[in-house]
Amino acid sequence: MTTTTFQYNNLWNKVRPILIGGVALLVLVMLAYWGGAAAPGPLFYFGIAVLSIMILGFGAATWWLFLSPLPAHTIHRPRSIPQSNSVRQIVGALAVISNLAFVTGAFWDEVWHRLYGIGGAVNDFLWRPHLMIYGSMGLTALFAFGGLFIALRGEGDIRARFRNEPLMGMLGLAASYLACSTFSDLLWHQIYGLDITAWSLPHIFLGAGSAFVMLATVSLHVSQVPHREWRGLDGLGLPEAIAILMTGAAAMLIAQVALTEWDGIHVIGDPGRAAFWARPEWVYPVVVISLSTFFSAFIIHALRRAGVATLIMLTALGVRALYFTLFGLWGSNVGMALNAQWLMIPAAFAIDVWYAMRRSRADSHTTLNSGSLIAGLFFLICALPLLPTLMIYPRLNGDTVPAMAAFSLLAALWFGWVGARFGAWLGGLGLHTEAETVKARTLWVGAGMMAAFVVFALIFILTATPPRV
Repeated sequence: MTTTTFQYNNLWNKVRPILIGGVALLVLVMLAYWGGAAAPGPLFYFGIAVLSIMILGFGAATWWLFLSPLPAHTIHRPRSIPQSNSVRQIVGALAVISNLAFVTGAFWDEVWHRLYGIGGAVNDFLWRPHLMIYGSMGLTALFAFGGLFIALRGEGDIRARFRNEPLMGMLGLAASYLACSTFSDLLWHQIYGLDITAWSLPHIFLGAGSAFVMLATVSLHVSQVPHREWRGLDGLGLPEAIAILMTGAAAMLIAQVALTEWDGIHVIGDPGRAAFWARPEWVYPVVVISLSTFFSAFIIHALRRAGVATLIMLTALGVRALYFTLFGLWGSNVGMALNAQWLMIPAAFAIDVWYAMRRSRADSHTTLNSGSLIAGLFFLICALPLLPTLMIYPRLNGDTVPAMAAFSLLAALWFGWVGARFGAWLGGLGLHTEAETVKARTLWVGAGMMAAFVVFALIFILTATPPRV
């Protein structure tokens, strides 16, 4: 069995969690600052501190449960349960449906907010987009209890029990994080007022939580694939195709939260969006390359395949285009676009080509770091010049381009490294269990549930009555 060969010295192993947590906290603070608040003040900054502690707390819990050294006396025997693979397949199918419901509801929610307004203009708490989101969260909450129950059964150290069934434990942990995100969103609006930008902390928290659940779902499906040497797209199986779908959906969702405010800008400097204009103009391409390199490196190292990064970006583009068709947005003035999805493709393609050329050395640090830099450079050469043809803002000039170039390369290096490490780790969580072909019964049950969800979603969306404004 081949395992990932990233190796670090002891000092780096101790420093790494602190560095990752520190950078994550810095990014969170910057997003909160640029996102603004309806009611800024000491209470707002207290809220930032509380949410930061929650995020770092979940990160620390993940490290403690899955990565911390076990006591010397602890007996850690990976167990083999005959039904475990079937359980993972069924739970994985349910997780796919709940994730797609969340993504659909989030897209629908933005459409209706753009059409009918926010805040006092419309009471959105129980409108149908939110009901779809809440329903998906309720289904995901079942995974939290079910996954944690499976992970915690037995005796002995709690960490050993988690590591005996890490995939269910990770999904349960991710679902718990999302549940806390939902509660924080409701509490935030009660205390701090309405969101004034898409970069509000509740949106960031919810987006990160839902993406975490989707990537945990990816690990369930990757566990069904025998661990092999690095390869291309030949012999791509159903579990890997589902992993690609989930990663592409996660990339689309995070892009919606992070980049949607740049879509549909017709006038620069609209006074009604003061918090948005306070952001540095170079931020947009930096966010694009950050998302592209993170999700590209994640899926490449999770599946150990060159070529899948481009597939997830095409999936993100295709799913968003499908939603445009479903909601009748082509040619409309609703202000939503496919710009981010197009711009994320070049960097993903460059990473795929690089890994295809270095398949025999794909696990090396040189391949990872060089690939991230190449992706950043290819993005700057191919995607950045497209900005003026797609949108009027941000502008390319002598003041913005140097910062765009410098920060884009730094972001590509950092997020490529984080995505690769996370993908290699999450994709390898189930390696201690024997991979198994998807059973015909499970396949038919999953296909039936997916068909039922599609029919339900179409009826639920097409029969929805717009709110009164």
